[in-house]
Amino acid sequence: MKNVKMKFKFRDKLKFFIFNKKFKYNSLISVFVVIFIAIVFILNVIVANLVNKFDLKVDLTSYGLYRVSDETREFLKDYDKKARIIVLNNEDNFKKSEDIYTKHLYNMVKNIVACNEKLSLEFVNLNEQPNFAAKYPNLKLQQNGILITDENNNARFLSVFNMFKNQYQGDSYNYSSEVISNVEKNIASALEFVSGRKKINTVLISGHDEINIKSFKGVVFDENGYNLIETNLSSEKIPDDTDLVFIVAPIVDYSVEEIKKLQDYVSAGKKIVYFASASQKKLERLEKFLEKNFGISFEEGVVIETNSKRVFTSANDIFTFAEKENKYVQDMLNRKLPINFNDCKPLNFEESEDVESLNICGTGETATILTDPKKFDIKTAEKKSFPLVACFSKNLGENKKSSLVVFCSSSILGGLDIPHLGNFELMFSVLGEFANNKSKIKILPKTIGVPKLVINRTTAGFMGVLFILILPLLVIISGIVVYYKRRRK
Repeated sequence: MKNVKMKFKFRDKLKFFIFNKKFKYNSLISVFVVIFIAIVFILNVIVANLVNKFDLKVDLTSYGLYRVSDETREFLKDYDKKARIIVLNNEDNFKKSEDIYTKHLYNMVKNIVACNEKLSLEFVNLNEQPNFAAKYPNLKLQQNGILITDENNNARFLSVFNMFKNQYQGDSYNYSSEVISNVEKNIASALEFVSGRKKINTVLISGHDEINIKSFKGVVFDENGYNLIETNLSSEKIPDDTDLVFIVAPIVDYSVEEIKKLQDYVSAGKKIVYFASASQKKLERLEKFLEKNFGISFEEGVVIETNSKRVFTSANDIFTFAEKENKYVQDMLNRKLPINFNDCKPLNFEESEDVESLNICGTGETATILTDPKKFDIKTAEKKSFPLVACFSKNLGENKKSSLVVFCSSSILGGLDIPHLGNFELMFSVLGEFANNKSKIKILPKTIGVPKLVINRTTAGFMGVLFILILPLLVIISGIVVYYKRRRK
């Protein structure tokens, strides 16, 4: 009998417990929690699979780190050529990388390819497929760069150096941790080029102990739309289809026959780019040719900078900026980069009715000429701004004119592959305008960097007290208040 009563008591308690409102309420909440967790788990699996299959990333950065600009989208909307964008590494290496620049490059390429179905994306690891580079011997392919090619084997290679540049601040040689990305602009320009942009036929004159020939030819001119060949005027003539002639700081003067070939070229309304150097001796025939056609002359000595904030290692190792507003520097993506000129030859020119001149880039007002170091007095020396890059155009009549661009230092060629200098950008911006070899795409660069929180000592102390003392105390006090309120109920 006792067992039966205990059994009924247990059953009554069980019934009371099950049908109790509190139990029902708690059970319902538990069921909902379980269902919610299951839904979240299922959604997580579905989203993970979708992300692996499709690009569902949303760029929430304030500066659009991965976002394709409207200019590029507009350009690609009408792009009707098939093109392959080949990233030179394994895709997994890009996916797994924690490096912000690698992530930026990978996402920008994927998002650009997604803008047009005629673009395809491939990944080739040069270390695993060394024979791949042999297909493009003139492009000097490098790991992690980008190769863009079309059905007709027109190709351009974008190195990491060309796509990322250091950011500089102020008018002195100080760089920040921020980096300028030209990834989008360079890819769009390369696609524009392979789709049919005309190459500029360029002749590099040799045979006069020219300096910097090796570094000049080593520049990736083919990347930038220039067909570069070397010609010796003592035995060859300048080809009729030449658009541009380069004369790079010759040491030996030109012969009478060579000057005649140059004169015939200029008289046809053609263009010359001349690189000078303070180490050159007097070149009677060549300098007379330049003065006769363009009204320019060179002084003896070397341009030096008396302002120590405008030099690298010595007074004649000058850096400047593309400060002058003119059409020759407007395509530079980052005009804050310092431009290095070493051993600059002093340039003079006189205005005339038939020759137009433009000082593209110059020194500061604190530069002067050094001729004899023993007699030089920095206090009495005349200080002024000297041209470092200038353009001259001579009217030949019948809507025809010849043109000359002078770089007063051939050392600019030696800095073309240095990422924290603006030599590369200045030179190709000037050449692009001069030879009418400019991209029609105007895309602003992106700034990549880790933002820094700069606070003073007072602010740091207040934040320490706030997070270490005040907030924990507030949490403890709130807990005590809630505890005593519930006890009273």
